[in-house]
Amino acid sequence: MRMTRTGPMDRMGTGMPNELHTMPVKVTDFLSSRRVRRMRLDELGAFWLLLMEAWLDGAALPNDEDELREMLGRDAEDDSTWQRLRTFVVRRMFQESEDSESIYNPTQAEVWGEVMAKHAGRVQAGRKGARKRWGDREQGAAPGTEPTPPKQKNSQAIAELKPSNGNAIAELDFANGRQRQRQRQKNPPEAPPSAGGGVPGDSQRKIEEVKRKTKRPTKKEVHDAAVREALASGRFVSEAVRTLFGDWMAERRNKGCFATGLACRMAIDKLNGYPEEVQAEALRNAIVGGNQGVLPEGVRIGPKRNVAADRGKNYKG
Repeated sequence: MRMTRTGPMDRMGTGMPNELHTMPVKVTDFLSSRRVRRMRLDELGAFWLLLMEAWLDGAALPNDEDELREMLGRDAEDDSTWQRLRTFVVRRMFQESEDSESIYNPTQAEVWGEVMAKHAGRVQAGRKGARKRWGDREQGAAPGTEPTPPKQKNSQAIAELKPSNGNAIAELDFANGRQRQRQRQKNPPEAPPSAGGGVPGDSQRKIEEVKRKTKRPTKKEVHDAAVREALASGRFVSEAVRTLFGDWMAERRNKGCFATGLACRMAIDKLNGYPEEVQAEALRNAIVGGNQGVLPEGVRIGPKRNVAADRGKNYKG
């Protein structure tokens, strides 16, 4: 029986980076293949489907004909059709691995290796840049404390990251501007009399100019503050759900879908209506699909959490 697959994150174990969701195609090699050009349309479609299934499992497919037949869907239920697809697609376009547990397409395996090598290079460059930027923290750590590990999940990075110099200056200017504005509202300066009688003087014009120039926090700063507060609230049922929530917020930040404190609280409240495994599944699907909401409206992915049965359990929040 074929194992249930819920998405690419489950297939990869620890989660597949977004850049690996895209499968590059060497178009010239594909169109110049005699075996490909001799395929019928349904055979070509079956080949593409198997290639995409293999890509999400590390460019490999299980060496199990029943499972491959199930991957191809309803058309492969017909015995004559399956025999043809097995002959001209499975056996002709894929090879057995050395342990005979899986099959693979040699061209796709080569492309997968190239993509993984590029991804590993970018990861190393990112870690090197992070060490270069935050290395002074390690040197200034208190005696007896462990240095911050170079690799952190997005949720930990957001929760522990302090604002950069530019953000700190912006926040300080904003706070000082708001304080000066409140003081002036309580004790407004007297405007010197002018020839027109009703025209404000220089001091009043300066106040209006300060109000216009008062810097407000950006959407990114509001998002980061809201996520830090949400991750530190302790309202999650487990550390795994907390980590997935932080990863989802980081993905939204990268795509420019910023959240507020209210949005974070509403998402957590919505998740807490479901069991822990359903919450984790919903967050994984939101990360993979790039969803702005954790659960689409009108869609239920699992049973509601039985609050009466859960009494006595140590749920956080």
